[in-house]
Amino acid sequence: MAPTVTIRVSVVIGIVLLVAGGGLYGYGAYDSATIDREAGIDVTPTSQPNTTATNFSDLPREQRALFLLAVEPGQDGQFMITDEELQDLASELPYSVRYNGTVYDVSGAHVDVVSSLFQPFGILVAVIGAVVLLGAAVSSIFRRIREYKMHS
Repeated sequence: MAPTVTIRVSVVIGIVLLVAGGGLYGYGAYDSATIDREAGIDVTPTSQPNTTATNFSDLPREQRALFLLAVEPGQDGQFMITDEELQDLASELPYSVRYNGTVYDVSGAHVDVVSSLFQPFGILVAVIGAVVLLGAAVSSIFRRIREYKMHS
């Protein structure tokens, strides 16, 4: 009778978890290295009178352009950018801007990428897979020792 090779379910699960964890980690590393982080401004009209608001016409040309890209007269608006120079200009905008008789509160907005969680999650899944494989190996060794003792 020819010898057969059997693979335990725990070994298959361990290999799948190890490969999946490595893949998640690799995807997270690739994603965090290549995706541009977005940042920008949020503008919200305020009903409170603000005498310290900067007039729109007093802003430098580039900041006026960024503000106009975000503002929707009388409504909340947002403009997101990946360019670092434009992000620096946006961060220098005053906190209150008067435009067409309305005072807008200006705040910074950032987009945090969830994929940064892929790396730690991938490590966790790979470690679980490695532990499952290690457990399968240890149980196989103990089984062989027991069989050896029974036959001797």
